[in-house]
Amino acid sequence: MKNIYNILERDTIWFDIETTGVDIKTDRIVEICAIKYKKDKSKEVLHRYINPQKEVHPKALEIHGHSNEFLKDYPAFEEVADQLYNFFNGCDLGGYNCIGFDIPILFEELSRSKKYLNIFNINVIDSFNLLNKFETRKLNDVYNRFFGKDIESHHTAEADIEATIKVFEKQVESYGLENKSIKEISTIIRSTSDGELILDLSGWFKKDGSEILYGRGKHKNTPVKDNLDYLEWIVEKSDIENNSRAVGKLLLDRFKK
Repeated sequence: MKNIYNILERDTIWFDIETTGVDIKTDRIVEICAIKYKKDKSKEVLHRYINPQKEVHPKALEIHGHSNEFLKDYPAFEEVADQLYNFFNGCDLGGYNCIGFDIPILFEELSRSKKYLNIFNINVIDSFNLLNKFETRKLNDVYNRFFGKDIESHHTAEADIEATIKVFEKQVESYGLENKSIKEISTIIRSTSDGELILDLSGWFKKDGSEILYGRGKHKNTPVKDNLDYLEWIVEKSDIENNSRAVGKLLLDRFKK
């Protein structure tokens, strides 16, 4: 089985986030655990608890057990934003359902501190999304099928990250992806079943061949360059996810040159 270090194109971070709830725009991070796999074959771990300064939803509390009382003496996100940005900036990103949740909510939190990851150019290794291209399972089910046992300490952040990495390594072997680069695998993960590449994390923009199209809204499936007023509307609309607005700004700069 190909080791993860052998296919890295740059430093790559696998991470897992626990939050106050599931709303990407309004909920907050309460815990983040990230493992950076470096090109020099070393690892660096970052783990922080964060005071969300808002109430933890009861359903979220049932999952991760981090109450507001437990979190009250930890720093707020803006106090650790510099550390997190410096750790994540310039790296490819990986996780389990990280495209659908972890990356967008991290982007939202960083953007509130005026720090922006370049989502447009990173490779994303999402074992959950890759799995859905071939089959559908929960992380522990997939791990059990591949390795014949449950994840030890399931639902602790670091155990889930380590399990996700092992699952991805096994997926590369099982799905015949050993000769593909991280960029090629990322393209598979970030593409629709029709082969359209999703450019942001919320599906507002996609690429079909060389044409960039709207993926949502009233101009869905039409070329972005044909309606720049709508692109400006997306960029300026505050209740659209910040990662999509950032990609929209890049597209606006490109098409207005």
